[in-house]
Amino acid sequence: MGILGPFGPDHGSLALCRLHRIPAVNHPGGARKTAYFDDIQYYTACCKGHGFDSRWTLAEGYIVDHWFIQCHRVSVFHRINALFLQAGTRTMDSVIPFCYYPYGIDGRSPPATETLAMKKNIITHKYNWTEQGKLRCSGFAWQDGRCVSEGDFCEAMEQHCQDFDSFSQWATQLNGPFSIIVEQENEIWMATSHTWAYPLFYAHGSEGCEVGDVPELFAALKESGIRIADELYFLSFGVAPGNHTLCDRIKTVMPGETIRLRDKEIQSVNALDSIFQTRFPESEPEVTAQRIRETFQRYSDKIGKRKVLLPLTSGYDSRLLACLLKESGHTDVLCATWGNPGNSEQEAARRVAGQLGYPYRFIPYTSETVAGFTKDPEFEKFAMYIGHLTSMPYLQEYFAIRQLLNEGLIDKNTIVLPGHPGDFLRGSHLTQGLSSEENKLVAERILDRFGADYPLSSREKQMVYNKILEYHFTEKPSADNRVNFDRWDYIERQCKLVSNSSMAWSFFGVETLHPLFDRELVSFFPGLPVEQRLGSVHYLDTLVNQFFQKHGVDFMLRKENIPSNGRKNLKRRLVSLLPDFLKKWVYQDANPIGYREITAELMRSFPEYRFKTPARPYAYNSYLIQWYLQLMKNMCRFSEDGRG
Repeated sequence: MGILGPFGPDHGSLALCRLHRIPAVNHPGGARKTAYFDDIQYYTACCKGHGFDSRWTLAEGYIVDHWFIQCHRVSVFHRINALFLQAGTRTMDSVIPFCYYPYGIDGRSPPATETLAMKKNIITHKYNWTEQGKLRCSGFAWQDGRCVSEGDFCEAMEQHCQDFDSFSQWATQLNGPFSIIVEQENEIWMATSHTWAYPLFYAHGSEGCEVGDVPELFAALKESGIRIADELYFLSFGVAPGNHTLCDRIKTVMPGETIRLRDKEIQSVNALDSIFQTRFPESEPEVTAQRIRETFQRYSDKIGKRKVLLPLTSGYDSRLLACLLKESGHTDVLCATWGNPGNSEQEAARRVAGQLGYPYRFIPYTSETVAGFTKDPEFEKFAMYIGHLTSMPYLQEYFAIRQLLNEGLIDKNTIVLPGHPGDFLRGSHLTQGLSSEENKLVAERILDRFGADYPLSSREKQMVYNKILEYHFTEKPSADNRVNFDRWDYIERQCKLVSNSSMAWSFFGVETLHPLFDRELVSFFPGLPVEQRLGSVHYLDTLVNQFFQKHGVDFMLRKENIPSNGRKNLKRRLVSLLPDFLKKWVYQDANPIGYREITAELMRSFPEYRFKTPARPYAYNSYLIQWYLQLMKNMCRFSEDGRG
């Protein structure tokens, strides 16, 4: 492999090789220098700040067998080397040999320049793609008040493909669920919407650059392993951290991100950087309600006369969508709830639907419903489709969708309206004092509040904390850590976990729309003063007084509380020390959606694997996460030497 850039007697190259040592070689003109470091983001920052050509800066974790970066002066290497030796005490989850070769990896002076054609493999099999020349798009977006999709979307895109700066500026301003791939001569540009509705992936391996929507088909998978820290993070939250997947050579395009792949260089721009920095003054309920109605009108126009399925619970968000559908004049609406026959959600949902004049259907989950479902070949395909090496495959909707389709209650022309991400908009996860808390304490709160209760040792918890901080607290200490908390919640939970569950519908060919995921709402609510978000006071006040009372559905409302900072968390820590049979006595098994029966079937499908009992025995997602991880290990045959 050629070395990038010109080198002379006063120049050198830095070589990085992940997970194995480069054999010692005697090089003319200088001794081999080695330091060990594992945080590539820190490495990148050092390179940017100490004289390296920024065009060849490493992207986090984006490593092939060898990666060379131009070093302009030998003295620069020694400064970087010293920094890395100091940072070596911060070892996290892998070891990266860092080697200096004054005359290149083979001991010979390299040619002055070497340019190789970029090998590209674009795999787009999962979503409905429109291809127009070198342009590909999936989904839709609003541009200048007009909804564009398919050929119109490609034509709009073509107007902004003169260079990457123009393309990224255009793509990061779009509103709507979409993914884009642009193939240039020696580059590939990719963009995903802020909703991450159509996840994209990329990798560099022996087969060149691979991009697309089915990472399980990438050739790089054969050369891959799972990082230990990534595996622990996945077991904790049900998603891989940041732009990682469960495969250490395959990355995902982040929500709202636009990237440029050129040889082994990555350039990235993210729309979320501006979204989460926007601040709004205190808002009155009437003003907020008008904003919600104006936003929903766009989606109402897109629905047109098509049938709507509204997954309705006793909560606020689906009830809001029911009111908006009524106000917008939609009459072909079916409201439905599913789960255990004794599900507490169904009574309130039935009453709301009846008050609004919509038909209602409850889909019961029984032991017969889930019996033997893991033996159905369709289910394994479903798990791969919705998981894509990145996310826990939610199973809440799986059985209901099949029954709704089989009974003819919905078809592939139906539009489903989930209520995601309403809990994020209203600020239901924010706590007192969060804005001024130290980064490490916020990371601890994130794991304590959102973790799936997978049992971790103190050392393993620290590795998970480090991953949280690495991806969402990398900038200088924020004056308001609420921004970092919101960013983590939005990317890791709302996009990659909660909203990702909607892909269950697309697996069966049914379209979903997410009005509450609209860019204007995602920007507006987090930007309100913290006093209006704590305890969800402004959001709930707006919904109850501006919508629910108007339509007579202000009954059987859940009470919202500000999450506890300490007492509840202390109780959970103490209970975690108890034997499993006592934990089951302390925690009640509500099991509203039948996850006990579902996860029991999953565990029976892997009799050779010993599932770990979560800290709360009825945290069923933990069993689902463990099952999916084992499925991927068995199917992908990850190499064990890839574990870092």
